[in-house]
Amino acid sequence: MATKNIPAPGYTTTKGLLPSIKRMFDGVGAQDACIQLQELSIQYLCNSAEATRAPIGDFLKLLYRWNNIPHGTYDFDELLELASKSYLTATYALLEKMLRAIISEYKNNNPSVVKGWKKQNSQGENFSPLQELAENLPSKQSATLKNAPEYRLLEYYRLVRIANSHHKGETLRNAGKAHSAITAADIAHFQTYDPAVMAPNAPEGICFEDFLLFTRAIKYYSKLLNEACA
Repeated sequence: MATKNIPAPGYTTTKGLLPSIKRMFDGVGAQDACIQLQELSIQYLCNSAEATRAPIGDFLKLLYRWNNIPHGTYDFDELLELASKSYLTATYALLEKMLRAIISEYKNNNPSVVKGWKKQNSQGENFSPLQELAENLPSKQSATLKNAPEYRLLEYYRLVRIANSHHKGETLRNAGKAHSAITAADIAHFQTYDPAVMAPNAPEGICFEDFLLFTRAIKYYSKLLNEACA
């Protein structure tokens, strides 16, 4: 029998998928399709505006009027930025839901860990769901999760999502620090994904390619999560 090729980054799991991860795969597939349709519509609009040689804002204004759709702005660059950020927000919601479910499943399957389970760091700050899981696993499993480039990437996009929802200087600075923590080796790792995309971008430069990287990273990293927690 021929050996099945495992796509980069080569993550596998020897265990049956946790119910939470199975649900994530079902949900992320449908959501990805909706987001891709939205992006396709945006690109079609751009191409149509270019064909008419009209400024994109004017073309957008006409479409709103012709189709009797209420509008908020004709600033197309602003709309693109908001759309790209919304892709990350929707994707992170699925990730967080999966992580919280994994935590519950892990506790149910390993009741001895419940008493000493940590939810805060030494400074009294609440862990993110991924941090909480990694901090409470045995050292070997914890190291596997933390050392993977996807760990830093998923945490970065979490902080971008927070900065998008809570527009404060501190949240944006935190996202910027998380982006700076992604190393050149991490980026080289992400470039092995097929197809490679030009991401991750800094918080002020988030685009559709960040969504592509984010959703693929979740799918790959879930194999490590399953191996560590199932």
